[in-house]
Amino acid sequence: MIFKPHDAQVSPMPNFLTRGHRHPGVLLILFCVSLFDWSSDSLAAPAPSATLTEWKLPYRAERGPGSDRKLAYSELCGCVYYSAYRMNRIGRVDLATNTVTEWELPDERGGPFFLLPTADGKLYFSIRGNAFGRLDPVTGAITQWMLPVQPDDRGGFGLYELDQDTAGTIWIMGNTNHKLYRFDPASDVVTIYPIAHHEPYSTNLRIDGRDRVWWLGSRDTNSVAMLDPNTHLYTEWSNPTWVRGSPEASDTGFPKGLSIDAAGRVFFAQKDGNKFTRLNPDTNRITEWPLPTVVPSPPGLFGPPSAGVQEIDAAPGHKQFFLVETNADKIARIDIRIDEILEWPLPPSAFPDVLGGVQGPLDVVAPARDEIFYVTAGSATLGRLIINP
Repeated sequence: MIFKPHDAQVSPMPNFLTRGHRHPGVLLILFCVSLFDWSSDSLAAPAPSATLTEWKLPYRAERGPGSDRKLAYSELCGCVYYSAYRMNRIGRVDLATNTVTEWELPDERGGPFFLLPTADGKLYFSIRGNAFGRLDPVTGAITQWMLPVQPDDRGGFGLYELDQDTAGTIWIMGNTNHKLYRFDPASDVVTIYPIAHHEPYSTNLRIDGRDRVWWLGSRDTNSVAMLDPNTHLYTEWSNPTWVRGSPEASDTGFPKGLSIDAAGRVFFAQKDGNKFTRLNPDTNRITEWPLPTVVPSPPGLFGPPSAGVQEIDAAPGHKQFFLVETNADKIARIDIRIDEILEWPLPPSAFPDVLGGVQGPLDVVAPARDEIFYVTAGSATLGRLIINP
C-alpha cells in the first residue's frame, strides 16, 4: 500500500534544566526459579518447543504487582533491567547468580517507566511525571532532572520512551503533552520540540542510523512520525485505512512497539488492527502481516478483539521480531524473510497473581534469535523463553 506523508515544520525551543541530586542505595534480594517445557500444536506451522524459566519479582502487596513494568537488556552486563512503576523502583536481574538488585527512587514523582541502558554502563529512565533520571549501577547513585513543562489538557505529564543518538544525546517522548525532549548530558540543557499532530498520545520512540527521531501516535492519530533534528523537518505518515479509534471501534490500527533496521525501515504492531507492520519511508510503502490470534480484551485492557500486542522487539539482524500478545497470553515470532508467524502459548505462571487484574505478557526484549525475556502484567513475573533447535 502506498501513501503520502504529511510534512510540517517545527522549531526547537532551548531550555535549561537544573541538575538533580544524587542518591545512593542498593537493595539485594534473592528470588526463585521455575522451569517449563512446552510446544504449540495449534498453529498451521507448529512452533518448535521452547524452554521457559520464570523469576518472581518482588512487589508491595498494598500497591499491587506493578502492571506497568518495562524491560531493557544490557549487553555490557548480560543482565535484564526492569522498572516497577507502582513501587517506585528499578531492578536488575543477574541471570548468573539468580539475584535481583533493586534501587528505590528517592522521591515519588510518578514512578520509573521506560529504561535505556547506555554504552557507558549507565541507565536512563523516564518517570511518569515531569522528570527523568539516570542510575549508575556501580555506585547506586541516582540523578534526576525536572523538565520545565506544564501539565497537558488531560492533567498529566507522561514522559515515556527514551533513546540515544550517535552524539550521546538522550531523546525523550513527551506522550500526552505534545512535546519531544532532547537532553544533552554534558551541559544539562534540554531542547523542546513541539509535536504538530492533533491530540497526540505517543509512547514509543526510536532513533535511526541517521539520528532521525521516530515515534508512534496512538488511537487519536494512528500515525507514524519522524523529526530530522538537522533540518527541523517533521514528517507524519497517516495510513488511510487507519481511522480515529475508540474502545468500540475495530481494525483502527493503534500502533504499539517500535523498531528500526539498518536500512531505515520502521516496524511496529497494530494493537487494535491485529497486524504487524513495516513502513519503508523512502518509498512510502507499508507492508502488513495479519496476526492469527483474535480474542476479546481482558478486563483492564480496552479495545476490540485482537491478540492485544503491547510491545515488540527485534532479534539481532532485524529479520525476526518478537511480540507480546497480552490478550492471548502468548509470545509470537515473525520471520519477515519467509512470512512466517509462530506463537507460543504461555503456561499458567508458577507465580499467579493473587490480586487479580491483567495476566498476560506486557513487554519483551530479544537479545538473540532464539532467546527473549518478557514481563507479565498481573503476577510481576519475569520470563525467559529459549527456543529449542
